[in-house]
Amino acid sequence: MSIKPAKYRPLEQIARKFWDDLVSTILVPAELGYSPSMGEMLSAYNDMKSRHPECECIIQQKEKRLKGFFQSGDTFSGIRIIRKFHTEKSAIELIQTISTYYVRFQYEEIDSFSHTVNYCDISQTMKNFENFIENFPQYMEKFERKRLDFEKRLKIEKMTECSIRASVSQILEPMGYGWSLTERERDYLLQIFAPGTQITLTLNAKNFAARIAALPRAIVHVESLFSELNFPIDISKKI
Repeated sequence: MSIKPAKYRPLEQIARKFWDDLVSTILVPAELGYSPSMGEMLSAYNDMKSRHPECECIIQQKEKRLKGFFQSGDTFSGIRIIRKFHTEKSAIELIQTISTYYVRFQYEEIDSFSHTVNYCDISQTMKNFENFIENFPQYMEKFERKRLDFEKRLKIEKMTECSIRASVSQILEPMGYGWSLTERERDYLLQIFAPGTQITLTLNAKNFAARIAALPRAIVHVESLFSELNFPIDISKKI
């Protein structure tokens, strides 16, 4: 299947898929429906904090937010472990409520999104969370390459469209023909209008130069054929 042109794949859509493929693997469901306590999650956080002091832990307890190191016996209704990155509006969060675990991610030009599980292997999940944090600079570099590639392809597509329109105009308008060019998902549809005649063909980046150059002679042949007929006829060629 052909890849959709860049103009049909907004950068936000590409970014969402790239990051979602990474973030979706952080949460690991527990076997047999096991759900660790919040104390176990805090213990895992306390261990990770020695390696990643930039991570912040926020607990919710009687509508108060408390920060710092915590004891496994503390009682509260929710925990948020947050790692903010130096890029604007970028962060990864691991959240535990009374009944659900969330991993939430936000990155610059995309809306935040999350994944959830009801039962969680907190040990493996925290390893994945820490691994994501440690590899984030490499992930960001890879995504920036995707961004540059997207912008390059978008520029090429815009140049192709401008070239097609300019070439069609230069050839058809001096001949007195009307025309319209319609963008489609994988190509362009060119319609040529002459008295009593309409010719339709498809153009793309690979074939437009040759097809447009052949138009004047082709139109003359088509009009000559139609002038010999006294009834309407629709002719198409399968390629």
